[in-house]
Amino acid sequence: MAPPWRRDALQPEQHYRPSAVLLLLYQAGDALYFPLILRSSQLNHHASQIGLPGGALEPGESAEQAALRETEEELGISTAKIQILGSLSPLGLAVSGYTIYPVVGYHEGPLNVRPNPAEVARCIMVSLDELLHDKTIITHTLEDGRNVPAYRLAGATVWGATAMILAELTEILMQE
Repeated sequence: MAPPWRRDALQPEQHYRPSAVLLLLYQAGDALYFPLILRSSQLNHHASQIGLPGGALEPGESAEQAALRETEEELGISTAKIQILGSLSPLGLAVSGYTIYPVVGYHEGPLNVRPNPAEVARCIMVSLDELLHDKTIITHTLEDGRNVPAYRLAGATVWGATAMILAELTEILMQE
């Protein structure tokens, strides 16, 4: 999911600010789902973009701790029932100056989401089955005219770092 002009900038860098996101799986009926968020248009960074809940690490915090804290702050989800399953590959993004540490978790029981309107405009629930379907991969044209690989999930276009994280998860699941 990395466009050719970004592939050389995807290595974690020591001087980038560390951040973490949580890819939170949960069961609903017979399927697994995960939430994506549409970030508020009022935010300083990544406003009005689709992403995973997350943000910068605070001093002394691990990626797992930051991902859980940010998920609770942004989606109002109690972290008491979240089990950390592991991590995906870090992404160093020169465009934002962040290294993103993706964390994968599982929430026991139904997900009670209460988005923080200051940070989240909308929560989008995506089934894992939809993510794994070949027809969800599209080409998206950015405002500057460049084309990027993307996913079309639950009516939302997902590109950039979030798409790269989801692509790695897809690869892992397809190998199983």
